[in-house]
Amino acid sequence: MDFVKIWERLKIYIHLLTILFVLTTVFASDVSAQGTAMSIARINPSPESNSIGRSGAALPTADNYGFYLNPAQLGFASRTNVISVQFYPGKVDWLPSLSNVDITFNSAAYMLGYYFEDHESFMPRSLGFAYMKSAFDYGGTRIGGDGGILPPSGGTSQTLSFDSETVDAFAVGLGWDFYVNLNIGLTYKLLSSKFQRGSAEPEEVKENAFDYGLLLLVPIFKFPGKRDNASFATSPKFFGYFDASFGYSQSNIAGTVSYIDENQGDPLPRTARLGYTLSAGIDMQYKFSPIDVLRLDWSSDAVDLLVNQDGSYQSGILGDIDVWNNFILGKNNDNVSVNKGLRLQLLEVLQFGFGKFQGPGFMPGPKTRGFGIKLKGILKFLAADSFSQTANILRNHIDVQYLRTTYNVEDGHPLTGTTYQSIGIFLTGF
Repeated sequence: MDFVKIWERLKIYIHLLTILFVLTTVFASDVSAQGTAMSIARINPSPESNSIGRSGAALPTADNYGFYLNPAQLGFASRTNVISVQFYPGKVDWLPSLSNVDITFNSAAYMLGYYFEDHESFMPRSLGFAYMKSAFDYGGTRIGGDGGILPPSGGTSQTLSFDSETVDAFAVGLGWDFYVNLNIGLTYKLLSSKFQRGSAEPEEVKENAFDYGLLLLVPIFKFPGKRDNASFATSPKFFGYFDASFGYSQSNIAGTVSYIDENQGDPLPRTARLGYTLSAGIDMQYKFSPIDVLRLDWSSDAVDLLVNQDGSYQSGILGDIDVWNNFILGKNNDNVSVNKGLRLQLLEVLQFGFGKFQGPGFMPGPKTRGFGIKLKGILKFLAADSFSQTANILRNHIDVQYLRTTYNVEDGHPLTGTTYQSIGIFLTGF
């Protein structure tokens, strides 16, 4: 038995566990004290969702990353999105306040959607497919002789360690229109964790996982009447509406992940989300262009990690979520976090997000802030004063969006200053 090789390998795992300990502390609002594998499985890649306190299981959105929290979002998004791509313009400097590690996160999401104008009443009205690739890179970390992490300079007996995690997610969503809009979705994930020490051959652990979700949108009232593109030519210039939506999802449904001993696996962060969103807004007819003047969405999610202290998975679909206290009243406790926030959209040009998440490990909870700019509203205003066919095509079928979100936690917390950015290109309305 080669004890030297065994010791070297153990030091790799010590290093990996050290990083996982840091990340478990950071993710304390989503996970309790019990350890779970694959940190990337609990990183929310959506700048929009992060801007409103990491909520969004029930938020109606055309955002490509929306299916991360709830795969059923694809059923809704495919009502408008035909082809869309959303990506980070650069890697996220994740946990920038940690001086002894260089962690980055990157992601891109692609979507295809189709809305069936003519269909049987029992058939889906919309169909969407999506693919997302995310990568979590721990960088080249300097390891001391005892397996501990060293600062960027100084120390002795150092070795460079390269660790990373990736997720490839494939999702499908369907939507039906009755009086309400019902959407369902399913995601398949391929998770991978790689670790390499110095010039040694990299080692890799893989695991498959599934997500599923439901999303129900209920129109409460509209005034003064029907709100659609055709009615703007003859109806009054302003339309108001108030809607409610409800969503449930369960993510990271899988077995366990083994790093050292196949008989001693760690659970994935299987998570239940139960959320609602209240939406209100005003639409306006600007000449012959319908424009969303104002839209407000209040989103709240109750989130529970379905993992027991002994590493086993909880039974049932809600775990410790209490419908009255956590879901309706929005109160967090020692087992359930509550993520909530407000999204404000103006003239289909500007978007702002304000949020907070609070629960195990975060008392008080971190605040999130975000903003975005969209091309759609600008194209609509320009096309309204133009008889150009090109201008009308751009107005109806093209949108480009930029979103940015920043975490604000108490001084010295690793999440402070973590900033997400994305650029989205959308072909819509066919």
